[in-house]
Amino acid sequence: MGKVRATRHQKFVKSEKAKVKLKQKKELPKGTNVTNTTFKIKKIVVAEQLKTSTDGPLSKYKLSLKELLSRLQHFNTTSRKDALEGIKQLIGTNAEEILGVHVGQLISGVAPLVLDREKIVRREAFQTLHYILSPLETEKISPFFDVLCSYLRCAMTHIDTNIHEDSVFYFDVLIDNAPDLVALNAHRIFPSFLDMISKLRIDSKPGRTLLVNLGSKMTSVKWRSKVLSRLLKFLKILNNLHLKSKGIVLAETDTLTSYYFEDKERVKHNINTKTVFYNKDQLNYFPLYKGIGSQLCFTKEKNAMCKESDNENQKLRSYTEVLLPLLFDTWLEVRPVDSGNVKSVESVISEEAVVILKEILEIFLLTWNLLKLTDEHLQMTELTEWFVEKYQRSFSQLLSNAFPYTQSIARSKKKNQPTDNTRGEKCLEENLMICHIYTILNHKIVHNFQKLEADRVLSYIKWSLDNISDKNIICQSQVVAILTCILKSEDWITSKGMIPLLDTIIDVYTAGSGVFKEHIFTLLCNILLSDHLMVLQRTPSFQTWLGNLPDAISNEETISERSFDVIMRFAIQNNKLFNDSIRSKLKAIVKNLPRVRIADAQNEAEAKKKIINLLYWIGCWDVNSLNMLQDQLESQNFDFDTKEYLVDILKLKTEGLFVV
Repeated sequence: MGKVRATRHQKFVKSEKAKVKLKQKKELPKGTNVTNTTFKIKKIVVAEQLKTSTDGPLSKYKLSLKELLSRLQHFNTTSRKDALEGIKQLIGTNAEEILGVHVGQLISGVAPLVLDREKIVRREAFQTLHYILSPLETEKISPFFDVLCSYLRCAMTHIDTNIHEDSVFYFDVLIDNAPDLVALNAHRIFPSFLDMISKLRIDSKPGRTLLVNLGSKMTSVKWRSKVLSRLLKFLKILNNLHLKSKGIVLAETDTLTSYYFEDKERVKHNINTKTVFYNKDQLNYFPLYKGIGSQLCFTKEKNAMCKESDNENQKLRSYTEVLLPLLFDTWLEVRPVDSGNVKSVESVISEEAVVILKEILEIFLLTWNLLKLTDEHLQMTELTEWFVEKYQRSFSQLLSNAFPYTQSIARSKKKNQPTDNTRGEKCLEENLMICHIYTILNHKIVHNFQKLEADRVLSYIKWSLDNISDKNIICQSQVVAILTCILKSEDWITSKGMIPLLDTIIDVYTAGSGVFKEHIFTLLCNILLSDHLMVLQRTPSFQTWLGNLPDAISNEETISERSFDVIMRFAIQNNKLFNDSIRSKLKAIVKNLPRVRIADAQNEAEAKKKIINLLYWIGCWDVNSLNMLQDQLESQNFDFDTKEYLVDILKLKTEGLFVV
C-alpha cells in the first residue's frame, strides 16, 4: 500500500502549536502588592546527643562510664570490645575518680567477659582487668576477690577448649596484681590447677591420670608446660606468704635458696646480737643467757589452733600426694629413651624437655620448702620426714639415673648444614637443682648404690665450680645451698669425692671475688667451727687456707664486714688453729693497722675501734710486736680518739704495764 499523507487539519494544528504563545497579563488583587513585615517566634530545641554530659568523664566516642558498662552486655562482638577499650581509656585518664567510686561496678561488669565465646573479647577483658586492679591496693581488691576467684575457677574447668586455655592469662592478671589474695585462696584454686592437666581415675585406683589434648591445636606437652609455669608462680607466692608470717620479706632478686643460707648464717655468726659496753663508773649487769624458753599453758585457744594446723597439714600433704606423681608422669613422656647401649657421659634431651625438667624441679623444691616452713612453724619434722621417705627412691629412679643432662642442638632447616645432637648447651642450672634435691632426700647414705650416686653428685659439683661464670648468680647460690646441705651430713663428709671437692672450693675462693667469694668464705668458716668436720680440717689445702686467713688484715687495705666478724669470732673463741696462724703474722697486722679499714662501714671511727678490739683477743704478744705497736702510736697515723682507745685496750691486755 502507498504512504498515507497528513490531512489539512493536521497540518494546521501542528503549525499552531509551533507558534510562540504570550500569556495575558494578570493584575494582583488590591492589597496584595504590599510586603508583610510580621514574623513568628519558635523555640530552639538542641538534639539529645549534642547536650553536655553530666555523668563524669567521657571516652573517645563521647560515652560515659554508665553507657560503657551497659554496652558490655551487647550482643555484638565489636560493641563489647569497644566498650572495654573505652573503660581502659577512662581509667588511663581519670584513674582516681573512676576507681575511687566505681570499682565494684567495673569488676562485676568486666569479670564475666573472661568467659566470652569470642577470643578478642576475652583478651581485651584480661587487659581491662589489669588496668582496673593494678592501681588498687590489696585491701581494696579483697571485697571483690570472691567474684574474681569464682570466674577463674569457671575458666579453668570450662568445657570450651579456647576458654579453658585462655584461663592461664586470667590467672596471670590475678597473681600479678593480688598475689597475697591468691595465696590466701590456695585451697580453692589448687584443685582447679590439677583439673587442667589431669582427671580422676575411672577405675578403683586412687589418684589422677594425665589428660591428653586431642581437640586442641596445642600439644599436650606445651599445654602442661604452660600450666606448670603458672603453678610454679602459685607455689612461690605461697612460700612468700609463709615467710611474711615469720617477718621475712624477700626482694625480687632473692631466691628461697639464698634465704635459707643467709638466715642460718646470720643466726650462726650472731650479726644481729646486741653489743654491751662496760662502764667503769657504775655497776654493770651482763646477761649470761639469752632467750630462755618457757613452755606456754595449753589453753583451749591453743588447742583449737593446733587442730586447725593439723587440718592444714593434712590438706598440704594430700595436695603433695596428688601433685608429685603427676610431675613424674609428665617427665616420663619427655625424658630420653634408654637405648640399652652403654651409658653415655651425658643424657641428651630436647629444648622442650629442658623446659619441662626445669619447671618440675622448681616445683619439687618449692614443695619441699613449703613443707619445711610448715614444720618450722609448728616446731616439728613430720611433713619433711614423710616427704623424704615417700619420694626418695622415686626421684632417684626417674631423674637421677640419667643424670647429668645436656640440651641438644635444634635441627637445622637447611639441607646442606650438618647437625650434631651430641653437642649442646650444658643444663647447668637444671643439673644443680637435681643435685640439690638429691642431697635433701638422701641426708643419710646407707646403701652401696647411694654411695655411687653421691660420688656422681660430688664430682658434678666439683666440675660446676670450675665452669660457673661469675655472672651466673643463680647457679652460684645453688652451689652454696648444696654445699651447706652436704656439710650437715656426716655420711656425705666421708664420701670418696669430698676431699677433692674441698680442694676445688678453696681454689675457687682464692681466685674468686664478690658475693660468691663471701659465701664460700662462710662455708669454710663453718667447717672450722664444726666438730664433726675434723676430717676436712686436717686436709693440707684447708690448713693452707687457714694459715692465709689473717692476710685479709695484715696485707689488704679493706676487709668486708662479714669476713671481719668471722675473724673476730675465731679470736674471741680462742680457736687454736686460728690463733696459731694469726700469731705468726702479728707484726704484719700491727704494721698494717693504720691503713686497714672495714668496707661498707657506716661509721669509720667505730669500724677502726672494732679492728683494735681484735688485738685484745689475740693470744700471747711478744716484745717485738709491743715495741712496734708503740712506734705506731708515737707516729701521727691515728687520730686522738683512736689513739686513746688503743692505749686503753693495750693496758687491759698487759694488765696496766703498757706505757706510752
